[in-house]
Amino acid sequence: MALPVRKPGFLPTALARVERARQRLESLPKGLEPTLRPIIEALFDLALTQGDFNRRISDSTVNHAGGLSDALTQLENIDQAQTITISHDYTVEEGVRQVFVDASASEVTITYPSASQNPGRAIAVSKIDTTLNRVILTGSGAQTLSGEAQQPLELPWETLDFRSDSADWQVT
Repeated sequence: MALPVRKPGFLPTALARVERARQRLESLPKGLEPTLRPIIEALFDLALTQGDFNRRISDSTVNHAGGLSDALTQLENIDQAQTITISHDYTVEEGVRQVFVDASASEVTITYPSASQNPGRAIAVSKIDTTLNRVILTGSGAQTLSGEAQQPLELPWETLDFRSDSADWQVT
């Protein structure tokens, strides 16, 4: 996804959002701060180098994660994102960003919420047991997960991360 960085006002907006993310580092749980600080500092340094800014954003690995804007939005909202661990069938609720599934007792089905009601939202599901039981990911109603009705997690510690495109869920 190419980020339209040439529009007027983007640089000040990006700098302001990165600065807010830097300020939020102090309020993050201590385990996340060492991981996120280098990313935020790199984004800030990148935003400051205006002459090489457009090329570097295009080449950035952050672009792979959905663009600078999406990455900054996720950093700004990280304190609001929930992580849950379950061992039963579950429909992902509002505010949940990461679901850890223990399928050691039996196969578990995780249903993603409506993509049309969650544009741009990302949800990751991870299988955290070592059994052969599958975790089955499914969309809401007729909505798909990267074109498929279901996506299985079969390997221990396997994770799939999907983002809503307002019609269906696409793997990121």
